[in-house]
Amino acid sequence: MTAHQLPFGILLRRWRERRRLTQTDLALAANSSTRHLSCLETGKAQPGRAIINRLTDLLDVPLRDRNRLLLAAGFAPAYEETSIDGLEAARAAMDRILQAHKPFPRLRSGSALERGAFKWRASPAL
Repeated sequence: MTAHQLPFGILLRRWRERRRLTQTDLALAANSSTRHLSCLETGKAQPGRAIINRLTDLLDVPLRDRNRLLLAAGFAPAYEETSIDGLEAARAAMDRILQAHKPFPRLRSGSALERGAFKWRASPAL
């Protein structure tokens, strides 16, 4: 575990709380016991890959964060991470769509936002 990586239990609890579920609600939906879920969150039990997949499906965790949960539990990442840099055709299509929506302001988000290339372009003064 690296210095920046949190334990599996803390990550799981954060996702459960973000989805506003109780341990009981999540345990019932996952066909597990509340005690087992509590032990996973406190680190008293080690999760298997199957329960991780079941819980992340129920919590609707994005693939990138599923990989983080798998790594925190000691498993290899299951989902390949790709970059949008190789998708020039997609970037060109997004730019054409944004150009077609002028003069309205637009916000470019997604990977551009993650790279710090946040751009807000306001419409020209009328």
